[in-house]
Amino acid sequence: YQRRVHGVSDWWLKYAYHRPRGSIQIASNCYGIGHYKYSPTDHQTARAAGIVWLIAKVYLKIDKEQWEPMLLNGIVPLCMDQYSRVFGGYRVPGKDMDKLRYYDRNETEYLLVMHKGAYFRVELFKDGKLLSPAELQYSFDVIIKSVKDDPPSQVESHLAALTADERSTWASVREQFFSTGINRLSLKTIERSLFILCLDDESPSTLSQIGASLLHGNGSTRWFDKPLTIVAYSNGKTGVHFEHSWGDGPVPAHVFEHCLGRELTEIIYENGTVRVANTSGSASAVHKIMPQRLLWVTAPGMAQVVSASALKSKSACDDLHLVVHAHDKYGKGFIKKAKVSPDAYIQMALQLAFRRDQNRYGLTYESSMARLFKEGRTETIRTLSKQSCAFVESMLDPNATKEQKIKALKVASERHTKYSKDAMIGRAVDRHLFTLYVAATGMGFDSPFLKKAMGMKWELSTSQVAQRQSIKGTWPNNDQGEKYPLVSGGFGPGCDTGYGVSYCIAGENLIFTHVSSKNSCSSTNSERFTNEIARAFEDMYNLFKD
Repeated sequence: YQRRVHGVSDWWLKYAYHRPRGSIQIASNCYGIGHYKYSPTDHQTARAAGIVWLIAKVYLKIDKEQWEPMLLNGIVPLCMDQYSRVFGGYRVPGKDMDKLRYYDRNETEYLLVMHKGAYFRVELFKDGKLLSPAELQYSFDVIIKSVKDDPPSQVESHLAALTADERSTWASVREQFFSTGINRLSLKTIERSLFILCLDDESPSTLSQIGASLLHGNGSTRWFDKPLTIVAYSNGKTGVHFEHSWGDGPVPAHVFEHCLGRELTEIIYENGTVRVANTSGSASAVHKIMPQRLLWVTAPGMAQVVSASALKSKSACDDLHLVVHAHDKYGKGFIKKAKVSPDAYIQMALQLAFRRDQNRYGLTYESSMARLFKEGRTETIRTLSKQSCAFVESMLDPNATKEQKIKALKVASERHTKYSKDAMIGRAVDRHLFTLYVAATGMGFDSPFLKKAMGMKWELSTSQVAQRQSIKGTWPNNDQGEKYPLVSGGFGPGCDTGYGVSYCIAGENLIFTHVSSKNSCSSTNSERFTNEIARAFEDMYNLFKD
C-alpha cells in the first residue's frame, strides 16, 4: 500500500481541521503524560534541559533522515511523512481557513520558552553544534530569575489565550495587532521556533490534574498553534501538548516516549544539575548564552481583546471534566489468556460502560492509522455493531450463562478485529463517505444521505495509544512498561454531549484510561463513566476467573 497515496489526506486536512472555525484548544489539540510514578529528578530546569536536549537530538535525526523507519509487525513499512512536520512549523489562523506553514532550518533552530506569561528565544546550537544540557539549563535558570525580577504585564501574560479563541477571531486580531512593528517580530519568533518549552510554575499532583494542565494550562499558558510543546513543571515532571492538524497522536507520542527511554541511560541528574552520561561532559555551562526576551507593544484596544479571549479560554478550561485513572487489577497478560484481542476487549468494556451510564447505545469512533498508505492519516473503526450490542445485552441479562457471555464477547471481538484490519487497508466506510460528501458539495449536488452521515455525532470518541513504539534498545532491558509505565495521553470529547476516551495498556497488569466530557452537559460525568469502565473490567474479569 506504500506505493499508493492516501487520496483523502489533503481534503481531510482542509475540511476536518483547517476549515472549521471553532477553538482548537480542547476540541482538537491533545496531550501526553510521561512516567506513571517515576521521576528522575524534582528539579525543574535540570529536567527541562535534559528533555529539550533529547528532543533536539530527535530533530537532528529526522532532519538528516536518520530516524528509524517503523515496521508493522516488524515487516510492513509505515509512512513516516508526519515526522517531517513535528518541528519548525506553525498553524497560521485564517479568516476562512487555516494553513500550515514550515520554515527553512536556518530560520528555526532555536527554542521558544514560555514562563509565567513571558516569552524568550533560547538558542539550541552554537557554531552548528547542539548545546549541552548544562548550557540549556543555564538559559532556563536565567529566564526564571528574569521573570521574577521583571514580571510580564497583564496583557503579555494572557497573549496565548488569543490562540484559544475562534479561528476567525484570532486571524482578525493577528492582522490588527501583530502585522507590523515589534509585535510582528515577536510573533514571528514564536511561529518560526523549532518547538516550545513551557516552564510552568505549578506542580499538579494527580493524573487528572496533570492531564488537564497539559491540555489547556490555565487558558493562557499554552500557545495552541504550535505543533509540539514540552511542558516542565516546578516539581520536575514533564509532559507534551500538540496541535493536531499536522499529524496524529502516535507521532508526538513516539517522539516523547523515545526521549523518556533514552533519558534513563543518556542523562544524569545530580543535585539540581544535569549532564550527559558516559562522557567527559561537565554539569556546568561552557557557553553561557543569554536568552532573548520577546517584547510587545499594547496598542489601543488590544488589552480588551486579549482580556476577552482569556475569559473565554478560562471558561472552556473550567468546562472540561477530565479523569485519568490507572486500572491496576489486570492488563494485557490476563486478556491474552482469555484469548481475546486486548483492543477489542477494552472496546467492548467501553460499550458496556456506556450502555450502563446512558441506558442506551451511542455512535462510537475508534481511530485507526492509515499509514500503510503514503501520506495516510486515519480511518474510523465503528465499534458499535450488532455483535457488540449482543455482548452487552448478554452481560445485562441475569439469565445468561457465563459461557453465553464469553461466546458473545468473542464473536463481538472477532468482528471488531476484522473491521480494524479492514480500516487499516482502506476498506472501512467513513473516509469514503467523507470524500463523497466533499465531492458532492463541490459539485453542488445535494445528498440527504451524505448530509445525515456527516452530521451524526460521535458520542463515544476513542483511541488507543501504544505504550511503546521505539526500537529495541531505547529502554533499559527492553522494558515494555513493567518497570517504567507511561500514562500516555488524551483529548477532549468528540461532541458536547459525549465522552472522549483514550486508553493505554502498560505492561502486563496496568491499563490507563483518560475520560473527558463537558461539565455543562447534564447527562455526562467523567468520574461516573470511569467508574463504569472499572465495573465493566471487573465483570469481564469474572467471566474468565477460575
